[in-house]
Amino acid sequence: MDWKHLTIFCTVFSFVNAFDYETLYTEGGYDLYDYSTDPQVIPGHQHQQKPETVVKRRPITLPAAKSVQDFACDLMNSMAADQLPGNTAVSPLSMYTALAMLRPGLGGESLVQVNAAMHTEGLDEEEICEMYDKVFKPNKKLRLRYANRIYADKSVKLKRQYRTDLKRSLNTTQVRRMDFTNKLEQCRQKINRYVKKKTRNLIPEMLPEGAVDQSTKLILVNALYMKAPWQAKFEPEGTKMRKFWLSESTAIQVPTMFHKQYFCTTHGDEITDSDITVLTLEEGVSMLLVMPKQAGNFTRFYDNEQGSTREKLDNIVRSIWREERRGSRDIGLCAITLPKFNIDHSIDDLKSVLSRMGIQDIFNRQSADLSRLTNSGGLYVNDVRHKTSFNVAEDGVEAAAATSIGIMTRSAVNNFRPINKPFMYFIRHDSTGALLFAGKVVNPIAT
Repeated sequence: MDWKHLTIFCTVFSFVNAFDYETLYTEGGYDLYDYSTDPQVIPGHQHQQKPETVVKRRPITLPAAKSVQDFACDLMNSMAADQLPGNTAVSPLSMYTALAMLRPGLGGESLVQVNAAMHTEGLDEEEICEMYDKVFKPNKKLRLRYANRIYADKSVKLKRQYRTDLKRSLNTTQVRRMDFTNKLEQCRQKINRYVKKKTRNLIPEMLPEGAVDQSTKLILVNALYMKAPWQAKFEPEGTKMRKFWLSESTAIQVPTMFHKQYFCTTHGDEITDSDITVLTLEEGVSMLLVMPKQAGNFTRFYDNEQGSTREKLDNIVRSIWREERRGSRDIGLCAITLPKFNIDHSIDDLKSVLSRMGIQDIFNRQSADLSRLTNSGGLYVNDVRHKTSFNVAEDGVEAAAATSIGIMTRSAVNNFRPINKPFMYFIRHDSTGALLFAGKVVNPIAT
């Protein structure tokens, strides 16, 4: 049999310029509520007993977004097995989306394995579509965009049902015909130009020379771009060289931003022995920082006898975005230091990472089942790539400071929050709970 290659290029890019003052907002018809003025929650306040009513609460995480969160945790565990020493940056949502593009074309055990790794068992396609609609809802302040495209060799005909399913779940119908056999280099350059354009030049070359050959028949591309400005930006004059502890005994000087009066959510997590800090970007996107108290020791966050990474992150999320407060979180003013950092991270062999997560058959010539994708026999996935650009700095688009605060636990600065040790970060879409980006900073000035 003539085995041919199906290549997935999972393309991820983000440009995070800054964080804004904490904003509590209403989306999807769920109210914000100032609990500090509710006599039912003020100790000692006399009030008339109200009859019990059933109140619809906004779920902390939508079902499809919870599957992205669980996928992200498994991904980080699998990456930890490679014991990468430096900074990392990935987009769980971009990888998830690339697999979601492939998923309708799979059958048999190939589909079972991908569903298990994506945690999509029991999910309706409409639930997945709902998540994407909410996450990428047009917004003038927050620039959050994604683009999917299928590049198919002219010899390959996609099944109609596959395209129908793809349209229903991801609203993706873009298919570009290519001649991988006779115009290989032109095809590579064309795909690179598309990725470069969709990522605002952050990823100039997704496909290096040799990444595509004449046996390639399909390439699936997902590009994700984000730019979130500060509503109240960090002033450049506040940035100074400050200590960052690489370990308990080693410190270096790194450019560190400072904000003297910032709305934060802070929390201590005993299971991971970490300090938790949450900052809000524009229009309901949060940056969750997990900083182990023992500098550089992330082992308690990963799977161990105390629980899985999925359970630990879920506990952290639920302790901050609390159900009894309709998914809102306690906030207070804090002075904060945060190192500037820029990460360009490539994973040229994502196959091994996904294989440890249980996705194996699609990479095997004998067992890959892509029968729902095309009538062309012998297709299997031979290459998966992922690139991310992630930047945190003071500058960005300055937006109007129209901030609505529903809950405020403290009105004075009584908390200093230095982010001065290695930390994990998660970019979370608040109204759905979807994890857009995730990574680890062990040295802010490492290249």
